[in-house]
Amino acid sequence: MIKRLIVLLAVLTAYNTYGQVIISEYYEGSSSNKWIEVTNVGPTTIDLTSPQLYLSLFANAAADDPANSTANNHNAMSGSLSPGQVILYQNSSAVLPNYASGTNSSSCNFNGNDLIVISSSSTNTTGDVWAARLDVIGDGSTWGSNKAFYRNSNITSANTTYTTGEWTQATNSAVDNASNTDPEYLGTHLIEGFWSASASTSSWSTTSNWDDGNVPTSSISVVLRSGASNDPEISGDVGTPSQCDDLTILSGATLTVPVDKCLTVNGNLSNSGTLTIASTSSNGNGSIIVSGTASGTTTVQRWVEAYSGDDDGWHLISSAVDDMAISGSDFVPGGSDDLYSWDEDDYIWRNYSGGSFPYTNFNKGVGFLVAYQASATKAFSGTLNVDDITFSNLTYTSGTGDGWHLLGNPYASALTWNDGNWTLTNVGGVAKVYDESAGNYVSISANGFIPSTNGFFVQVSSSTNTTTIPKAARVHNATDNYKSTNVVPETLNLTVSNDGNGFSDITSVGFRDDANTYFDWDFDSHKLFGQVTAPQLWTVSEDEEYSINNLPHVFESLVLPLNFQAGINTDYEISADGLESFFINSEILLEDLFTNQIINLREQPNYSFYGNVDDANERFLLHFYGITSVDNTNDNTFANIYTSNNILYLKHDEMPKDKSLVGVFSTTGQKVLDFTIEPDILNRVELNLPAGIYIVSLSSKLGVISEKVVIN
Repeated sequence: MIKRLIVLLAVLTAYNTYGQVIISEYYEGSSSNKWIEVTNVGPTTIDLTSPQLYLSLFANAAADDPANSTANNHNAMSGSLSPGQVILYQNSSAVLPNYASGTNSSSCNFNGNDLIVISSSSTNTTGDVWAARLDVIGDGSTWGSNKAFYRNSNITSANTTYTTGEWTQATNSAVDNASNTDPEYLGTHLIEGFWSASASTSSWSTTSNWDDGNVPTSSISVVLRSGASNDPEISGDVGTPSQCDDLTILSGATLTVPVDKCLTVNGNLSNSGTLTIASTSSNGNGSIIVSGTASGTTTVQRWVEAYSGDDDGWHLISSAVDDMAISGSDFVPGGSDDLYSWDEDDYIWRNYSGGSFPYTNFNKGVGFLVAYQASATKAFSGTLNVDDITFSNLTYTSGTGDGWHLLGNPYASALTWNDGNWTLTNVGGVAKVYDESAGNYVSISANGFIPSTNGFFVQVSSSTNTTTIPKAARVHNATDNYKSTNVVPETLNLTVSNDGNGFSDITSVGFRDDANTYFDWDFDSHKLFGQVTAPQLWTVSEDEEYSINNLPHVFESLVLPLNFQAGINTDYEISADGLESFFINSEILLEDLFTNQIINLREQPNYSFYGNVDDANERFLLHFYGITSVDNTNDNTFANIYTSNNILYLKHDEMPKDKSLVGVFSTTGQKVLDFTIEPDILNRVELNLPAGIYIVSLSSKLGVISEKVVIN
């Protein structure tokens, strides 16, 4: 029993190792024209002598009961087979097909009712060869007389049972007259997922470029060999990425993923050749997602635009390979270049050439800041990172770094930020990506995209925190480096821009059912200031500075400070976007405290003004008048009366055309102020009254409306 178990284990080991060596064609013709073709259909080179493989023939009675017989002929195979390589065995007297040339073998003495097997048995006693068989053709009947059969291209492993469905019958004449691109041809075997040596173009999606005439799908493993007339380039895009199961790139073979092209490897990547994920001056990147493991050296390119002055040419970068050394890489800065890491503790950038730079490698998941005098395509080179990356207990230094950390996308594809796969424990739900064209940081809310090879900022809320960048969040996305936008319902986006240097900034105010008036780490974002010469725009609530400020829905009125800081002395424009997502009867007004203008943003979504770098930041107020939520409309008076910072605001949509009288009364009934207001506009009146509760009474031909207000 022990001996039989040892033999069985040896057979299983041989099958697991050599199961990719198969009988790929059988030819039994007139006289001595008999051939067997053997092919390596797997992704690795097989040595046929270690352990030794044999081509064996069971003829006549032995073919009827091979398990209890010895093989009539048992011949050792020699040499090795690289992936896709074929070896031909022939009867020593064979003359047809006249193009074929093979190794003489006595196992090619069959006559159509025999069995031919590949075996790993070194002995030929009763039953040994059959017990150690790896692949077989024939069943002992007169199945193969004066016939030819070739193995179907989708058969990529040996079979110890002869299965007719794995084979296609061909006439001997078809084999005799075949060309080397035909499946009948003796001496070449067409294999599913193998790139054709005679590929006419480099397009992955061209059917004729593949051995079997089919573009691989997600379940088909791909093997790329050296010596092809055209090396493949990925042609799938974001909508329809190219796909395969395992991907094997053999030594001397080349695969390129061009800009904006995408490849998904659903299995493992084994690369002994050249794999390049491209990036060019279009600011785009190629994209690859490997679901399994990755081995070998991959080049992930990153295009870097040169700077022309102190304020432009800054890039946040991140490596997509495992911990590549900085020294000796394309990214080492010259005398006029810069490479920085971010230090939250001291709230400073640390220069690579300054003596306090803390990194020797581009660590996985860490972001860096670079600027170069010359534009160039630089390269991260190493093993692709395909694993989750986790950071624990990043520092939180109140009053200096305030918990801002520069992380990086560690993959050669885009990431969907905060999509439910991330672990963000005591970490803000909004990331920041630097937009070079704006000179500012762009907020990336949940389900927004972070491009490949791109750094991004996150903010932790305490020194006890966890961030996991998940491989499950990888996605093919065409967002260019350092740019990202996403639209959120019931959100007002305000962009300030100028023609002086082209820089801009954006701030957002949204309304949600689950929002509070204080900072919410799940979806609010603190202001992170960009270039000194870029304009800055942010809102202020509860002494917090926001770039994204989500608040409870407004049912009457809200006044929100909107701060502005000029980068240079020039003309600016504020543009409002997202107004259509609010309830149609609500009004959103912009008040310029410097010019005393009030602009209805629904009627005039663009407002121009002059900004000076020495101006105070507290320049604007945002007024939200009426109901902000589309889903929470209700019947309400057409009058709106409210106060903010000792200023009274009044509006009545159904006032008569003439002016109306307003009286302000203390709670004891004493009139402390009266005045008239204009119809159909928001009236602004400075009260200069002590803090307290007052009654505002609006009188017109339609009657009297009174409202209680509070002055703080």
